[in-house]
Amino acid sequence: LYGEYKKCENISIGHVWGGYDFDDHTIKKPNFNAKKAGEILSEAGYSIIGNDGIRKNEKGERASFELLYSNASHTERLTILKEQAKKAGVDLQLKMMQQGMFNAVLNRRHQAWFGGMTTYYYPTYWQSFSSKNADTIPSNNFYGYKSAEMDKLIEVERTSSDLAELSENCKAIQRLVDKEALIIPDYYLDFARAGMWKWVRF
Repeated sequence: LYGEYKKCENISIGHVWGGYDFDDHTIKKPNFNAKKAGEILSEAGYSIIGNDGIRKNEKGERASFELLYSNASHTERLTILKEQAKKAGVDLQLKMMQQGMFNAVLNRRHQAWFGGMTTYYYPTYWQSFSSKNADTIPSNNFYGYKSAEMDKLIEVERTSSDLAELSENCKAIQRLVDKEALIIPDYYLDFARAGMWKWVRF
């Protein structure tokens, strides 16, 4: 918004610890392309465009999903996302839940959600991506995701104390998350604003 937001390419950003960078900077997300999105939706069966511009399949099921978010301050930017989705024939239904949103996510009573997760000096991913948490509700594995390939990487995370190895392992996890499209990175700000009264001195 207003030219201030930066596109986030990866699920992880700004993690440098002990002289090692734990983020894979080679990951690049494609720019929004309504035509390409329409082609992918058609391949998925949503080839019929309704009078309202929203795609549907032969059963009449609309390309529509609900996006949860928790703060009114996000409404403006998410409304822009909603309008962009319409260009691809997708109905993005915004639902603000000022209370109970994260509980709904933990218990998988959601289709999609807008939010963020905190982390350590360097990322740890066991809670989010381990198969051991896939069938556990509630858990931070919001997707019910299971992957033998991921579990091998998670095991390195859980057992290694070598920062060089952990750095490369984190990047491998991030590449797999990108490949599986588990999370859609959104934006980041590379500055902070501060306000003060004129009589404040530093």
